[in-house]
Amino acid sequence: MNKYPVFILAGRDKERREIMKKMDPNEKYQIKAQLPFLGKRVIDFVVEALYQSKMVEEVYIVGQNNETLPFDNFPVKYIEADYISDIKTKYNAILNHLERENKKLNYIIFCSSDCPAIRPELVDQFIKEVDSCENCDFIMSIVPNERVVELYGKSNRVVGKFTDAEVFPGEMYALSPRAIKVGTKEIEILSNRRRNRTFWGTASYIVKKALKKPSTWFKILKLVFKRASLEDAKIIFEKVFEIRGKAVIIDDIGFGYDLDLVEDYERLEKLIVQRENEIKKRTVLQKN
Repeated sequence: MNKYPVFILAGRDKERREIMKKMDPNEKYQIKAQLPFLGKRVIDFVVEALYQSKMVEEVYIVGQNNETLPFDNFPVKYIEADYISDIKTKYNAILNHLERENKKLNYIIFCSSDCPAIRPELVDQFIKEVDSCENCDFIMSIVPNERVVELYGKSNRVVGKFTDAEVFPGEMYALSPRAIKVGTKEIEILSNRRRNRTFWGTASYIVKKALKKPSTWFKILKLVFKRASLEDAKIIFEKVFEIRGKAVIIDDIGFGYDLDLVEDYERLEKLIVQRENEIKKRTVLQKN
């Protein structure tokens, strides 16, 4: 198994999100990852989990520097890019850095900066799946929506509903260098549509492109009438964008829960505290 560097995109949209307006009305912080959280910063939990992973070689922060986002306990590296730049600019900054360092990677692995409940063993699981994927261009993590429903009664995630699963995107994904070079425009469009927080906002863009490819029409009809499976969606995606994809199911709510909404802050606090208490209880029982 190969270890991989992980790139954290530490930026934000040009317009401040509602959660930042609520949690940081005086605009003290540039990004959500800098918000104070359980005695640390949000991003501290993310970086700690990545460095505890057996599959992570090193961690890069893209869009910040040692002055705006310093780390005393971890040897993070920085890649310069404006924190409010678009995703294409950040991707190109990564590719340029790798070229300067003469570092060749089969996959470039990304992690969100505001997912403090992510766990190292699940980072291991995702990266192992990435490493085992031959000739893929895009590997995304997905989380079963039932985990959110079980905990909170209803979901506030962007959910894709298929015949065999209801899922939402996880907070790690991987791209081949080729996919970044040829598909950045589509990635940016899909990313922007995802921010609108509706599954069909994203799906409609894929369907419109797919209509130009008759071989996908039957599966598009299944998607429209909500009779498509995850495999159907994967086939549509591959044919439309002409890249090979893979979805990795991570059965853990923390892997897909970031700070999108104001209510997410309190939910994530409670989730992490609950998990820490469970670990303490197990430790006490083992000692006894």
